[in-house]
Amino acid sequence: MSECHRTAEVFDGLCAWLRDGGASCGKVGVRQMGEEGEYGVVCTQEIKRGERFLTVPVDLCITPDTVLEACPQLGPLVNLDRLLLGHQHTGEAATADDADTVDGTPPNGRRDCNGDDLASSGESPPALQLLSGHSAVAAFLLYERNKGHRSKWRNYIASLPPLSLVRRHHSVFFSDKDLTWLIGTTVHTRGEVKRRKQEIMTDYAILTIALGDFSSVASLEDFMWARCIVGSRLFSFLRQRQKDATCPLVMLCPLADILNHKMPPESRWYFDACEGCFVLEALRDFTVGEEVHDSYGPKANRLLYLYYGFTLLDQHHIHDTVDVHVDLSEEQRELWAAKARHFSGKAIDVDGNNTHRLTFRLAWDSADPSLYQRLMAFLRIHVITDVDELPSISDMWSVPPISVHNELLALTHFQQLCADALKRYPASLQDDEQLLQRPGSPLTPPQRNALVVRIGEQRLLRHYESMCVRAADVLNRPAVEVRRWLAKRTRENTTHWDYFGTVPHQLLEMTSQTDNK
Repeated sequence: MSECHRTAEVFDGLCAWLRDGGASCGKVGVRQMGEEGEYGVVCTQEIKRGERFLTVPVDLCITPDTVLEACPQLGPLVNLDRLLLGHQHTGEAATADDADTVDGTPPNGRRDCNGDDLASSGESPPALQLLSGHSAVAAFLLYERNKGHRSKWRNYIASLPPLSLVRRHHSVFFSDKDLTWLIGTTVHTRGEVKRRKQEIMTDYAILTIALGDFSSVASLEDFMWARCIVGSRLFSFLRQRQKDATCPLVMLCPLADILNHKMPPESRWYFDACEGCFVLEALRDFTVGEEVHDSYGPKANRLLYLYYGFTLLDQHHIHDTVDVHVDLSEEQRELWAAKARHFSGKAIDVDGNNTHRLTFRLAWDSADPSLYQRLMAFLRIHVITDVDELPSISDMWSVPPISVHNELLALTHFQQLCADALKRYPASLQDDEQLLQRPGSPLTPPQRNALVVRIGEQRLLRHYESMCVRAADVLNRPAVEVRRWLAKRTRENTTHWDYFGTVPHQLLEMTSQTDNK
């Protein structure tokens, strides 16, 4: 694959091509933002909140229709109507993580990072069907790139990050040595990089078999480049399409896909069906020279690492997640079978595959408290050893506090889960933070990003470990002291407010009712 070095002339050519095609982009331009060929979009004229500062006609965007019209031979290989299933990147604000955990929910969403695993409807895929709809779009890009100056999309393709930059930042290109920096992380324990790379290799093999000329158009390395481009830059319109069938399902939008990520969102994007164009609208005022950001949605650093090639190091990155595992002994499995019958057989499938280990995802309680609440509900039942003591409630995933004694047992188990998870990492949180902050530290992008993922997960585990210790200390006090302590607590002055603002009050109420009886 020949390298195309992006220059100011390349981006000027992109903007000129867009304007010639009817796009409106006069108030923004592209500027280099770093030393490694990284670019972003800046404000060149004042932009006001609510202003549409970029509009791009749909015929200048790459949609599923674009792909199938230009490459009809791709049609039998993928159902592009299912292209969104598994996607993650959306300015429409969607995002559930993609793992099959106890708390897992289907993903939704821009830019679309997770098109790698198309959800199954229960049917076996036909022979030679691509595992991901992203691969069809990637193949289209490579066919167009091969046309050179004959391609309508030559200005857009010239603006895309070159292979050398993608190779430095995207995980499917990383060496085994680079990937050892992930040891202990959710990415590592799930084998997500290996799984994604294998899926890309499989789709490349399918394309070379089904399309006789594809191997002469693109090498496997070229295809990996194109998959990384599509996976990190594709916009999805799932929610808008549900309301308006004329809206494209997904698209690559030139210039719009150069905007870098920032949370909370500074702009919003949508498809204007009346005008037939992609629109970016400002959510705040911008002055000349300011960088204008997009939001890729609330993504954990794990997903940013896997699909976008960067990570964000905040005091705590509020969208980070981490997995903890509950291992069940044979005796516990038998007990859970009885518990399942108590909960109408819906509590947990103890006879299914891999039920020796249950995986729960944790998120910051300030971002998604439902995940730790789900684990606590499970643990309140898990620590009960006598089925006759189970509470009279139909849904075990919403079990409230049962008693002080039960809550302390559940908290002890939760704390141990966090402690066990922290042992997975090759270095302590303190050591990792010091390494990252060390002046002149010769970390490569893969190493630095893996370190940020490790730090984010360990901070989250420490957060819940601290909650368990603090909660046990409070609940072990006499009721009068607990009331006195709670009287001084507010959301503003209390860490773990989601727990302390509810659970101790519920337990005090139960204790009071018992005393009255």
